[in-house]
Amino acid sequence: MASATQRLIGTSRLSIREEAAFQQPELARSVVSLSQYKEDSDVLARIFQSLHDTHVPLRGGGTSWLVFHDAGTESSSLLDAHLYGGSSGVALFLAAYYLVTKDARAFDLALSTIAPLRAKMKELAAASETTRRRSIPIGGLIGLGAFVYVFTRLAAWLNMPELLDGANVACNLITPDRIRADQKFDIVKGSAGALLCLLVLERAAAEPAMRQHALDMAIMCGQHLLDRRVSQESGARAWPVVGVAAISGFGHGAAGIAYALVRLFERTGEKHFLAAAEEACEFERSIYDRKAKTWFDPRFKRLLEHAAWCHGAPGIALGRVASLAAMPSGAVRSDIQESLANTCSLPIYPLDDLCCGNFGRVEILHIAGQRLGQPQFLDASYSLRTEVLRRAAISGFLFGSAKQQDHAKRTLKLQPSLFRGLSGAGYTLLRIMEPDLLPSILLLE
Repeated sequence: MASATQRLIGTSRLSIREEAAFQQPELARSVVSLSQYKEDSDVLARIFQSLHDTHVPLRGGGTSWLVFHDAGTESSSLLDAHLYGGSSGVALFLAAYYLVTKDARAFDLALSTIAPLRAKMKELAAASETTRRRSIPIGGLIGLGAFVYVFTRLAAWLNMPELLDGANVACNLITPDRIRADQKFDIVKGSAGALLCLLVLERAAAEPAMRQHALDMAIMCGQHLLDRRVSQESGARAWPVVGVAAISGFGHGAAGIAYALVRLFERTGEKHFLAAAEEACEFERSIYDRKAKTWFDPRFKRLLEHAAWCHGAPGIALGRVASLAAMPSGAVRSDIQESLANTCSLPIYPLDDLCCGNFGRVEILHIAGQRLGQPQFLDASYSLRTEVLRRAAISGFLFGSAKQQDHAKRTLKLQPSLFRGLSGAGYTLLRIMEPDLLPSILLLE
């Protein structure tokens, strides 16, 4: 029987576009090369094997992983359930790996990994109203929106429509009261992330009533975002972080919320959502320092020092590129040019994760190159990916805290998660290889 790696690089897995590129060198700049495809396949096989070898069977059934909190001690805990740093994010990577490779071990492990959350959704569906009303975030990466997203994707990738039951339960728990109570607003924990995940379910749900409910709650999330804006010093309205003024950025700030509102506008045609997104972009421009090439951060009353998916130029570039079709103004194009130039100028980072590290930038530059039709950004993406893999071949991928950077050989075991660990590295490599098959997790597509 062919190995997972052999299946992964077999010609049956190459798109027509990729096969043409291997035969026509002039197309090769816009697609992954055959040698890179094979190298990524080998790395992916090792990533999967590492996850397979380190999983922890749970007493009540299902699977999880241990996370070590301090590289100098043995302090550890099992993953939580969420998409950002938890087991459902690992399940998402495993299902994507199965979709590409058809490795039955990945199918089994993905299903075992999601089993505890699936059981929890059934428990919540049968629970009393008091239990159901307990505080749970609604966000797209941490919260009910994340569960909607994961079950929807796994149902399709594992060809198990029954997994949509979990998405339906999570969707029903995103109630008007929960939406009105949201004070995070952002992609990670707030209404913007919930909105995006609900739109994914709306397209996938089999029952018309569930599709309509998902859309209704997405629109309510959008209206909540419009209602909770606050005027900033420039006069433009945006969303305050609890205790401080509004902030820039994709994961937690105005750029990500603006992107979510653009997606809602594209679905509904309601122009007030688009107008709010445009105003949020105006706010971000008002706190941008052109000389320093970064944004003012009111949380710390200084210029932002971070530059990744969550905060800074890479994430802002991502949001603007993904919104360009709806907002094709010169100002947005200027934002894209500036933020991508800043992103390309960044050095390789100490950490490799999706949220704050190198793989997030690899994905963002790849998206920019594809959607803008500008191969220099694809080249930058491939170049950074090559640097990261070259370093990883020597010291391993670097995830976790600053202390854990000194213990790089342990990090494969330390961080299995999607946005802060190994699953995110694997998913990014899969996305580079199969960009038309797999959606961008950074955009909650």
